[in-house]
Amino acid sequence: LQDTHQRGDYHAEGDVFTHTKMVIDEAAQISKRFEREKDRQIIMLAALSHDLGKPATTDEQGSALGHSEAGIEPTRQLLSKLTTDTEIIETVLALVEHHLVPLNYHNTKDTVRDSTFRKLINKHGTNFLHLLSAVSEADNAGRLHRQDDGKIIKPTAYVNEWFRANINRVSTEEGTTTEGK
Repeated sequence: LQDTHQRGDYHAEGDVFTHTKMVIDEAAQISKRFEREKDRQIIMLAALSHDLGKPATTDEQGSALGHSEAGIEPTRQLLSKLTTDTEIIETVLALVEHHLVPLNYHNTKDTVRDSTFRKLINKHGTNFLHLLSAVSEADNAGRLHRQDDGKIIKPTAYVNEWFRANINRVSTEEGTTTEGK
């Protein structure tokens, strides 16, 4: 991770290792919102693992298309050394694979409909989606953004607030469960 560079505009903090340390720091605070100890562990392990696919996918410009999917196997290998808990392993793997979903949905929010959130809720349940939002928020907060004028800023949590608000609104309207269908 230390030798894997990133795009300087999205990751002014530098390499993937530095970013991952920052994400873990953010996740430690964000995970306190969750009552269940296992959920806090899942968030921390997903924060640690979320970019393990970047070394295999990063190009010369620092873009890492496909890193979420490429991170599944290295994450599986890491988790096999840390736990035998199937719930933790499967949830962390899914969070690594989907950690960009809140950002991607927000980037296309003009075309994202309630039906999109309904499908997500029915497939994954609200608990998983809140874990996903927490990991995505830590990922976003654990970086520095270089603006066009060169100024370096810390991103806001708006993307994840938008995602959570939509999950909460649609799940309340539909009376969906925390576990999905």
